[in-house]
Amino acid sequence: MPNRNSNNVTIHATMDDVLAWLVPLDHGGYTFDLRKLFPDRVRGGDDDRELIDGCSELTGSKWNPRIDYCEDFGTTTALGYDSARSPNNGTLERLHELTGWTIENEYEEPGVGFEGTFTCDGGSCSDDERDYRPLCDVCDEKKAASEFDNDYEDGTVCNACLANKPVS
Repeated sequence: MPNRNSNNVTIHATMDDVLAWLVPLDHGGYTFDLRKLFPDRVRGGDDDRELIDGCSELTGSKWNPRIDYCEDFGTTTALGYDSARSPNNGTLERLHELTGWTIENEYEEPGVGFEGTFTCDGGSCSDDERDYRPLCDVCDEKKAASEFDNDYEDGTVCNACLANKPVS
């Protein structure tokens, strides 16, 4: 999938309630039930890449993603998946419209250089998109790309951690 967007979604609803809006896939994982979310716009078959008229404009992503991670936390459910080209915030917004659930999506696309937080709460949604911030392998903090030495060979280490590295 070109331009993979990592999506980490938290839905303030029980796992059973969330699963009612997902379709299990034969080869494992889930996908969003686009027939239920967009009943007037769905066309195509029953596979995990159902086509809908204007998919990118409607869902925010080129394809309906395969959800590989789904975890129950009691009153919240976490989903993890990659989407194509951009986050599928349109799908999440539609889910919020139909359910009223609070939904947050922390997404990132390091290849193109953006990340953000998409939040739906109380009948409205907002998207805080920003430049991608790499994660330092040493201090485990996200920092601006300008705070990293691009020539370092042992992973992604910020300049501050490089400056504190003991000399051997």
